[in-house]
Amino acid sequence: MSDLSLKRSKEAFDQACKSIPGGVDSPVRAYGAVGGNPPFIERGSGQKIFDIDGNSYIDYVCSWGPLILGHADDYVINGIKSVLQKGTSFGAPTTHETKLAELIKSRIPSIEKVRMVSSGTEATMSAIRLARGFTGKDIVIKFNGCYHGHVDALLVKAGSGAMTFGTPTSPGVPEDYVKNTLVLPYNDIEALKACCKEHSKKIACVIIEPVAGNMGVVPANPGYLEAVRKITAEEDIVLIFDEIITGFRVSQGGAQQLYGITPDLTTLGKIIGGGMPVGAYGGKSEIMDKISPVGPVYQAGTLSGNPVAMAAGIATLERLSDKQIYKDIEDNAAILGDGMQKAAKDAGISTFHTRVGSILCTFFTDGAVTDFDSASKCNTKMYGDYFHGMLERGFYFAPSQFEAAFVSAAHTKADIEATIEACSEVMKSLGSGGGTEIFDIADLAPELDDELKALADTLVQMCYKAADILSDSIDGFSKHNIKLVNEAEKKGKELHYEEADIVAKLVAKAKVTSSTKLKKYISGLITVGSHIELMEDNVLSLLSTIRTKIEESMLFSDKAVDELNFLFKNTKGILKSTADALVTQNRILGKQILIEEEAIRQKACDYETVHEDRMISGVCVPKASKLYIDMVNSIREINWHVRQVLERMFADK
Repeated sequence: MSDLSLKRSKEAFDQACKSIPGGVDSPVRAYGAVGGNPPFIERGSGQKIFDIDGNSYIDYVCSWGPLILGHADDYVINGIKSVLQKGTSFGAPTTHETKLAELIKSRIPSIEKVRMVSSGTEATMSAIRLARGFTGKDIVIKFNGCYHGHVDALLVKAGSGAMTFGTPTSPGVPEDYVKNTLVLPYNDIEALKACCKEHSKKIACVIIEPVAGNMGVVPANPGYLEAVRKITAEEDIVLIFDEIITGFRVSQGGAQQLYGITPDLTTLGKIIGGGMPVGAYGGKSEIMDKISPVGPVYQAGTLSGNPVAMAAGIATLERLSDKQIYKDIEDNAAILGDGMQKAAKDAGISTFHTRVGSILCTFFTDGAVTDFDSASKCNTKMYGDYFHGMLERGFYFAPSQFEAAFVSAAHTKADIEATIEACSEVMKSLGSGGGTEIFDIADLAPELDDELKALADTLVQMCYKAADILSDSIDGFSKHNIKLVNEAEKKGKELHYEEADIVAKLVAKAKVTSSTKLKKYISGLITVGSHIELMEDNVLSLLSTIRTKIEESMLFSDKAVDELNFLFKNTKGILKSTADALVTQNRILGKQILIEEEAIRQKACDYETVHEDRMISGVCVPKASKLYIDMVNSIREINWHVRQVLERMFADK
């Protein structure tokens, strides 16, 4: 794994924050859910994106789904160029709108007529208005966790009970705007039945994602969509499928083709614009003919049917007429999903994996995810760690646990294999220190035999060896210096400082002797460092022996052995860091004391500062010795932590 530099992106983000709220034009891009600063993207090509810092990433966001063919697909780019050179917008009808409409109708039979708009939010907003205008009823039913854009009436959470109306989830949305919106749990058909019974003849429409894509990827349970269709048909309720994500993604005909369900209205976006801003809603002619200018329900847009967006959509759908593309993408997505699931399992990380076609998600949770409540139990902190681990390795996933990953036609088998390998590395790192409980051998094998216990005890004792050697050396060093200083002071008092030169020479001689001893001591410290390194080798050898014995004993499951291997690796790192720290600190502190000694000797050569010499001898040397004492205390503290790790590995219950 290489270090990821985002210096220029950080500067760009800081600059953006001065002019753009939060520095972004859509909240999830700010990395609030995972922490850190977002890379600023400069260009894309095929399956990769490139940031302004020169980093490249294999991209599984794909502009949040539209780029099913990959970035800057030649056919799509050429289609855009052919129109762009003629003008960007006319505010008048063009044949491009009709051509894209016909392509959509040919792939999705439930759509008899379609209206182009400029975004997915505009599509869902318009479809709901149309459903209300068509039925003459007001109530809208949506499902908790399904996102249909930032429409006021849909920015709502469930009320205090299943039968109560929702409450706004955003400031700026008056309660009056959501007073006719009911929010039900996803995948709960009984809740829908009860709601329809309670509000019979008042419900205009039910809007639903056939595959929820905004609380992670949550597929509908078997039979659920069929039941929704049956109930809405019986109650004369308009059924709206929000296929902004799934349309032309999970199959040529979207989720409704995949599941064999025919909705009354469908909202589209993303892929039908080939990466350009676009949306659409369509359905039965009798409903669509209620829209202006042929009907009374008003909807309009300056850039609706923009020729550049239409050209991108036409080119994309033309390329997607090749069914082999869908097969290849889904095959790769299946390999990726299975590989990521295995990587998590091998690392002992609790996850739940979902996939529909080329859309997939890894939930960091213990149980199945079937609705908003179960999705909300995910470990978002661990997802953030996972996200950054993959980003640092050059793989760009959504910066939120509750978004989808997308596979494109540009992704190769080699990309998929590399992604799985990186995922395995990240999952293992999470398993060894990412929030899971520390593995205790005693939990799995209380019968750990005496031989292994003896090996473990030896391991613990070796952790103190270096500190004991250092402590003995320091004691001798301190006693030596105290003796020299006391001798100098005694001689000074006897002479009453009348023979200053004799005292100075005595102190100087004492310091030279002390320095000689000190040099020997520092040499000894280097030897101690070697002992520590030797200790590390012995510890690793012992750990290896323990691991081998455990594997041979057949007392442990494969999971136990795998987790012991992680501990082995972790302990090796701790011991190596400890050894390095000991040697480094010893050498630095040794140099500090040598400097103190040199200062004392220079002072002692000046006959006019004998008294000061004695003060230095009495203060500086003990001060230097104290540095060593503090160091040993630190070493003992480090060793204590090492011992705790080892005891947690081998202690009985």
